[in-house]
Amino acid sequence: MNVELSGLIVDKELGRGGFGVVHRVLGSPVAGDPRPMVFKCPKPGLDPAVIPAVLEGMRQAVQFRDALDPRDRQEIDEIAVWPVAMVTERGREVGCLLPLIPPEYFMDIPAKGNFPEKQEQRVMGYLAAPVKARNEVGYDSSDFHDDALRLHLLSKLAGAIELLHRHGLVFGDLNPKNEVFTFESAGVLLLDCDAVAHISDGSRASRQGHFPRWTPPEMNDKHAAPKKLQDFETDVYKLGLAFVRFIEGAPGATQRMVLRSPAPSVVTPQLSAVIGRALDPIPSARPNARELRQAAEDAVRSVVAPPVVTRASLNKLVTLRGRDVMASWSIRAGSPYVVEISGPGGQRTQVPAGVVAAAIRVTSAGPVSLHVRTKYASVTHLVGEIDCYELPPFNVQIGMLAVPQIPKLPAFTVPSILRREIEVPLPAWPVSMQQLTDGFPTLGDMAPSEAFSTAVVDALRESGIPSPGADLVGPLPLPDMLSLGPAFITILEQHFAASVGANVLPNAQALAYTRLIQRLTERVVQLEAGKP
Repeated sequence: MNVELSGLIVDKELGRGGFGVVHRVLGSPVAGDPRPMVFKCPKPGLDPAVIPAVLEGMRQAVQFRDALDPRDRQEIDEIAVWPVAMVTERGREVGCLLPLIPPEYFMDIPAKGNFPEKQEQRVMGYLAAPVKARNEVGYDSSDFHDDALRLHLLSKLAGAIELLHRHGLVFGDLNPKNEVFTFESAGVLLLDCDAVAHISDGSRASRQGHFPRWTPPEMNDKHAAPKKLQDFETDVYKLGLAFVRFIEGAPGATQRMVLRSPAPSVVTPQLSAVIGRALDPIPSARPNARELRQAAEDAVRSVVAPPVVTRASLNKLVTLRGRDVMASWSIRAGSPYVVEISGPGGQRTQVPAGVVAAAIRVTSAGPVSLHVRTKYASVTHLVGEIDCYELPPFNVQIGMLAVPQIPKLPAFTVPSILRREIEVPLPAWPVSMQQLTDGFPTLGDMAPSEAFSTAVVDALRESGIPSPGADLVGPLPLPDMLSLGPAFITILEQHFAASVGANVLPNAQALAYTRLIQRLTERVVQLEAGKP
């Protein structure tokens, strides 16, 4: 597309660079394109031998854009201030028309001393300026301190270079002043695109230069065989320098050749490795622009992604109204975060940094939630549902003590003990029963049968009375009873009954005595029945 210079309303000069000068053009000089335009032409005094190469770069840029389909043309217009038409004067090419840089890519510099207020392009180089320098000039803002936003801008820069490479174009002179950015939309625009050349253009060296300290090592004059033409690898090297120098504003940042150590927290190990490869002195070892863009985007995503609550729990789900429950949690986030916790009432309480547990006073049943936010995102996580209950009312009349009402209890009487109803284990007795144990041998010698003698001894053992046992009944003339045979049991029983009735025996001893009688009775019945 060509536009005649005589049809343009050329206004004031806006600026000039190494090869050209730019003037504002009033109206809408390009049919079908409502954007404000500027006229760029070779600057006065430029070496006449260079002018043809400058105009050739403009012509190639216009022809490239004209050949694109509408979608590709839109993509180019979104990442670059690209020439849209050649300007001719009486059939001779004298320059080109470019879109005016949108106002959001400018910043206001306040008046200071003898210097009036002005507007300046927000070039990428400002990202490297230290805080003190920005404050002195007056263009500092909180956005400059956002490392994730800086990295996002750098990913956009890498994406713009990637798009050019996809079309076979070499940007060439990537430097701190050839790109502008805006914080508002996190946009980046490439400038001086009339110097962009196709990789097959062997004449591009005359219009693609190097900013001081931005020259790739393979193109340095001190190199054994310096390269003459810039290419995709040299673009990537300069991209690597942009990442190293613009990732943070600090003194000396514009002179860095590698990432500082330790790297800023926003730089992931994966991104650091890709940047290191981009600065490799061997061109073939460098990644492509797409790899740089992807690594930067991944790092940004890890920082701005919503925080993740990996664990959250309550120490109890039911409690008394007015009591505390304890909530605890674990959180994973790519940037600093703030934690608030809310109880059933919904009121939020901020938790101090680094604390991973907090008490919640329960005044009603309902949810307990955790609210986590970073600078970029927030998330609410339900910790649990609390149920609470009330204590029954307890009324106390001050000045009066309650009189306890104790019901009358019946008098205690010892129940009758039946020998076949008692079967309990007994403890060992601390007092010996010498008289009873002394009668054991006599009982064995004078018993009507050996079986009966054995029965008496076994019955004593089985009754729970060890040998020596306990003083159960006091004096008992066992030898005088042996001749009675089975009547011996009856006499023992009668003696026991008389002793219990006279309150002679302790209760535990009475139980043992009863068991002895029970065992002997059972054994006598067996003997009388003729059983062994």
